[in-house]
Amino acid sequence: MENLTELRQIADRIGLGEYAPALEAVYEAQKGKIGPACDLELIDRLQEKYDLFGEYFELVKQSAEEINADPDLNIWVNATAQYQKENTKGKSCRLPMPEMSDSVAKNFMMLHVMMPMIIDAFAAMEKRGFSWDELEDARSAYKSAIKNVELRTGKPGINRGYFSWLNLYCRALIFKVAGFWFEVRKFPADALWLRNRETKQIIPLVEGTFHRDCTMHLNAKNFKDPDGSFVAEIAEDEDNFYGHACVNNIIDRQWKKYPKTLWELAGGADDYCLGMHIPRGTDVSTEATMRACEMALQLVRERFPEYGVGNGVFCRSWLLNPRLAEIQGPQSRITQFEECFTKYPNRDGGDGIFSFVFIKKPENLEDLPEDTSLQRKLKKMYLEGDCIHAYSGAIFVE
Repeated sequence: MENLTELRQIADRIGLGEYAPALEAVYEAQKGKIGPACDLELIDRLQEKYDLFGEYFELVKQSAEEINADPDLNIWVNATAQYQKENTKGKSCRLPMPEMSDSVAKNFMMLHVMMPMIIDAFAAMEKRGFSWDELEDARSAYKSAIKNVELRTGKPGINRGYFSWLNLYCRALIFKVAGFWFEVRKFPADALWLRNRETKQIIPLVEGTFHRDCTMHLNAKNFKDPDGSFVAEIAEDEDNFYGHACVNNIIDRQWKKYPKTLWELAGGADDYCLGMHIPRGTDVSTEATMRACEMALQLVRERFPEYGVGNGVFCRSWLLNPRLAEIQGPQSRITQFEECFTKYPNRDGGDGIFSFVFIKKPENLEDLPEDTSLQRKLKKMYLEGDCIHAYSGAIFVE
């Protein structure tokens, strides 16, 4: 018979379906001194000062009371909240969480995991010089997330996707400039960005296993056939960089040498940059995009100097897929946005459009709306079995 720990049994009872061994140490340290997981007075203060929960305030309070009254949920939220405070966003967002259901307590559970960090995040942003008006997006982020989850699932609460998103706010690492969101982050580890010392050309050297057509990761949707696939790797020594470059959205099959006398490092996994996110309805024309990048980089140098952010802005989005230029035409603002970036492909399921173009993915693709030209074109593409994969890209502002 399996030897279940007490915390594992709690996870089973609250229906998580997964388990997080990383919480064991936190739980053991808390044993015997676990109080109420949810601070009702803190919720009141956040609502009174920031209108943080809007129309969902009473549901948030109800969920807090139900969590405090349920020994299993109370233990789990206590342990998870402490783990969240002690660990990175990436580790926290890998923790298991319940599916949306008829349980108000479980649907809002992950909001309460973040709650102890929220008030400190506002204080940290204010200390950095952000005004009340500049924090408007942070004040509205939580209630907007709850509303969007309700639109997509029929149940108000916080799901995995929005827990990850709101983690940026409760860690005071995101701000809004000229219509775009920017987060302080590091470049992903799957690429090394090089700059030619003379021409200033930027190229990414990429890692992964790629399909034989050199445009997409192997095993991405519609790229499953392994024949002719190849592995791309990155290396470096005292004199050279080595790797497979992605130029004009094509992965070079050949592993090549890039001498450091000709190429310098523009950005790597140990370097901080700004991560860009695009709210629905943002002006993504070339002029607006570049202006926002310049303003955001200047702001982060002034208010987040300890991170040493350079001149790179990173984005990962379906909006960077070069096929959108074929769909929308060269004059489209989406095309202009995509062409601002130097890019390489991601391996994903091609579902990013459903959160932005269509709000959610229906069970039957025939039910997708056709209210805009883009919706009609993408619906036709998906009904034919095609899809739009996300791409990663970077802008380096000189």
